[in-house]
Amino acid sequence: MKKIKSIRTKIILVFSMTFFILLLLLLLLNKFFLDDFYIKSNSNNMIKASREFETEYKPEAFQEQIAELVKRTGGDVFLFPEELFPVRAASGRHNKPPVKLEHLKIIRDKAVQSAEEGHLEILGSGDIEDQRIIYARAMADGQLVLIVKRMGLVSEATGMFYSFMLLTSIAVYLVGIIISFIIAKGVSKPIIKMKETTYKMADLQFDEKLIVRSYDEVGELMNSVNQMADALSEAIHALKVSNHQLTRELSKEKSLEKMRRRFVSDVSHELKNPISLILGYADGLVQKIPKSEEAKEEYYSIIVDEASRMHTLVKDLLDLSGYESGTFTIDMEPFIVNELIDNALERLHFMTDNKTVRIDYDTHRQYVLTADRLRTSQIIINLLSNAFKHVNDNGTIKIELSKQTQGLKILIANTGVLIPDKELDQIWNSFYQIDTENRGNGLGLAIVKSIVKLHEGSYRAYTQNGYNCFEIIL
Repeated sequence: MKKIKSIRTKIILVFSMTFFILLLLLLLLNKFFLDDFYIKSNSNNMIKASREFETEYKPEAFQEQIAELVKRTGGDVFLFPEELFPVRAASGRHNKPPVKLEHLKIIRDKAVQSAEEGHLEILGSGDIEDQRIIYARAMADGQLVLIVKRMGLVSEATGMFYSFMLLTSIAVYLVGIIISFIIAKGVSKPIIKMKETTYKMADLQFDEKLIVRSYDEVGELMNSVNQMADALSEAIHALKVSNHQLTRELSKEKSLEKMRRRFVSDVSHELKNPISLILGYADGLVQKIPKSEEAKEEYYSIIVDEASRMHTLVKDLLDLSGYESGTFTIDMEPFIVNELIDNALERLHFMTDNKTVRIDYDTHRQYVLTADRLRTSQIIINLLSNAFKHVNDNGTIKIELSKQTQGLKILIANTGVLIPDKELDQIWNSFYQIDTENRGNGLGLAIVKSIVKLHEGSYRAYTQNGYNCFEIIL
């Protein structure tokens, strides 16, 4: 058997079956219980009407009262004296009593015994059309009120009513189907909308929200679906962010691994030359190749220079490794930046190499910075060292300090050969050097970058108005 999948169809079928069963039950009740209901209703009406007749009875107006009793009960009314003969009054339609005197006496005795309710019985054959309802009430003055109503009218009314009910039931059933369709459409519409929305949620589409127009169980369910969509959207967004971060971490890990290999290769290359020179000149001394004292002094000087260079390289490598490892901690304290610049200028002045260099620096205004004093000093020394190495003869080194919204900006610029635009970002990498004319290990700017990152600051290099500019903000 094929299953019904549409909730709208199910609702229509349920309503249709309910209407059909209720209408069928109504027809069956009318068919089998209408006669009994008719008799019961008429008996209650006769009891009530006869009781009021007795209460309001007036001998001088009993004819009008009997007419009113006929009107209220719809039957023939007879009023008998205490001796039951002759008939004192009748409704006018039938003057002859409906029962014989002997039977009438029995009815009167039973009515006297049931003084409050009176006596009710059905006379006639088994055919309902020949039957009559007889009700008798014994009044306090001894008179007997007898009400007779033919049951033939019931059969005719029942048939007409049953036919009418059958026709109206068909009409009501058709109207009920239409109503059930409208109700099913209204009830199923939000459910169908929820189904469509959940299908979209299954495809990870959470933009569309259900519009809640009711506060019943369906409205609460729609609210729950909206809340679930928000929760899933947030969870998936968080998952995407985590995946993105994981991808970045993996990419960073690969990049670090690549950088480590290149770093080892560069370090090996950088250490190879001084070690080779030291070994070569030391072996020359052992072999007593230099004969004169001047030649020996030259050998000694070369060995000392290369050893000093190697010492500086190893120190810078250890510093850079500590900064990039993420385990290095900085000691924040307030200090005057100008003092660090003045000290660095004194230490690096020998690097002019007989070049004429002008220092453009305003020493009048003092600036206080909260940072790691020792590492900030290392930043300034490395940037100034880089500027002294590459400034041209009769050139200018410019130093500027200024307050920014992000912090204190330190700008160190020098004239000379301008850095190509394509290399401005690469000069911050370890061992990267634009030229080899100026001796260096290519780690100075990489150390500056690492220290600035530890302070969560920013750095950049650019060329402007004939200057190579190096700018950091702490």
